[in-house]
Amino acid sequence: FGGESIYTLLRAKVAEQKKLRNLTNKDIAKMTGYTKSTIDAFMCGVCESEKVAKAIATALGIEL
Repeated sequence: FGGESIYTLLRAKVAEQKKLRNLTNKDIAKMTGYTKSTIDAFMCGVCESEKVAKAIATALGIEL
């Protein structure tokens, strides 16, 4: 995968699910219990937290 991190791959899968399900970061925040700003930070690469990644993956049914 050319050195792409698991987080980069997860972000791509999350972006795909957001389009398919018409979800926003605010929706994902509600689903995970994190704040929208935390989800925003994760999605733009500022935050690479394993806990946040797992919560998002679980909420959207994405396997890590």
